[in-house]
Amino acid sequence: MKKNNFMRLTDILDGLIERIEFLNEKLGMQIVSCFENDGKNSRIGYTINTISGLCHVTMLYKRNDFGDYAILEDDWTVEYIENGNTQGGFKTIEDTVNYILTKELENKVITGWLGGDYDTLGIFDSQLDAERGIFPTKTLSELVEEFKGKKVKITIAVDID
Repeated sequence: MKKNNFMRLTDILDGLIERIEFLNEKLGMQIVSCFENDGKNSRIGYTINTISGLCHVTMLYKRNDFGDYAILEDDWTVEYIENGNTQGGFKTIEDTVNYILTKELENKVITGWLGGDYDTLGIFDSQLDAERGIFPTKTLSELVEEFKGKKVKITIAVDID
C-alpha cells in the first residue's frame, strides 16, 4: 500500500492476516492482528507474544471522514508493552522481524534440570530425565550452535525445594 492511498480497514486487516503465517514461522511466537484507534491517526498492525512480553508492531495511518485509512508514516514501529521500549524506522516487516529476533536472543532464558552425559549434556524438563540423561530440552552442543560467535551471559541459579 502506498502513502496517501485510502483503503477500507477490512482490506488493511486482510493484508495483515495474510502475513501471519510467515510471521509465525519466522518468529515462532503467537501473533494476533490488532487495531488501535487514536482518533484521526491510528496505529494498525500486530500484537506479538514474545519472550520479552507483548509487543505491538504497527504502522501509523490517518483516517478520513469516510472511515478509510491511508499510511501516514511509511515505516514499522515495535513497542514493548510492559517496559514501553519503542523502536521505529523499519521499512519492511522483514526488518522488523529481524529486530524482534535479535532482541529475543538478548533475553533468552532456558530453565530446567542440568543433566545427561557426554552426548546428552544439557537442560532437561524433569529431574528424572536429567538423571537418566534422556530427552534433553536443549543439549549443550545445540546451545553452542545457536549462540556461536555471540557474547553470552550464563547464570546458573539453583532452586532449593
